[in-house]
Amino acid sequence: MYPLGVLKKKQLKILKLTFTGSIVNEASTASNTVIYPDGTVSLAGNKLNLDGSAGCSVKIEQNVGSDWFNLQRDFDLKFDLVITSDTQIGEVLAFIDTTNTSTFKLLYEGVSYGFSELRLWRGGTPLQTFSLVPGYGVVPKNTVLNCVLEYRKTSAKLYTNNVLAIDAPALTQPSNITRDFWLGGYGVEDTCLGSLDNVEMTLLLSEY
Repeated sequence: MYPLGVLKKKQLKILKLTFTGSIVNEASTASNTVIYPDGTVSLAGNKLNLDGSAGCSVKIEQNVGSDWFNLQRDFDLKFDLVITSDTQIGEVLAFIDTTNTSTFKLLYEGVSYGFSELRLWRGGTPLQTFSLVPGYGVVPKNTVLNCVLEYRKTSAKLYTNNVLAIDAPALTQPSNITRDFWLGGYGVEDTCLGSLDNVEMTLLLSEY
């Protein structure tokens, strides 16, 4: 039983991506997603490999409706990330509108550019960026990072291997418009150098 006035969360898994030979959504809701591999993205070693180039990406659209990726619902996004080199900056994943003006992204910035290696980026007005928490240290290379992005509309946290990496406690919720979900770099934007695997996204739906 839940105390009076406390909401429990109903979960709806919308993505469970595997990369064995082809990109497949194994979630029970898979019929409501459309997957478009783009550019130079490739599958090797049962992973989605990102080569640092522009347009190396996978675009995922909601087939019917527009409320899965529009950033108006809480969600947990789990994925395994490997960064193989700090020589290439670029996108890891992103939620992008049709004009690329109201976005929410995870970026890898390298260590030689004076930025935090990993950053959450809220594009649009206001522009907000959130860096690695003090004391996190250097992002390990050629190491699997078990990542969990906890998005709660007006806040977000990124954990890597159960350690808090990025805290965004004062996130301005993006506007309610249609967005697609991208793995890698959207359009002409570069990706990081590395790979993604075991990508799962679960919506958290409030109910009494």
